[in-house]
Amino acid sequence: MSDKKEIAKFTAKSTSIALSELPGGGLNFQINLEGTVSGGFEGAILMTIQASSADLKNGSYTHVVGGYLSDGSSVSVSGGGTLQSVGTHKWRLRGSDITSDGLAVVTDGEMDLATRTYNGTIYE
Repeated sequence: MSDKKEIAKFTAKSTSIALSELPGGGLNFQINLEGTVSGGFEGAILMTIQASSADLKNGSYTHVVGGYLSDGSSVSVSGGGTLQSVGTHKWRLRGSDITSDGLAVVTDGEMDLATRTYNGTIYE
């Protein structure tokens, strides 16, 4: 990501996780999170991630985010990408998103399934 300009960082904690089986094996995860964003955007975020993994280590995800910014504005974000195992009970999520005001961004984050935290960086 060194060729991309960092525009914000986020930190979030899961508030709930629902699981369902995938046809042929593996799981679908619906993960609801809440947290904060700082840097180019400042404020609170709510997020839902839908992740699917046949082997519980690698797969894909989509997400939607609602941002309630400190300046009184709000923004929604949607997109998705890939997930891969990066350690014991940890996933790296990398993807691309579009904000409600048309900004294309890239996200790169790490989810710790044991502590139910998701932290990462947003790039232009």
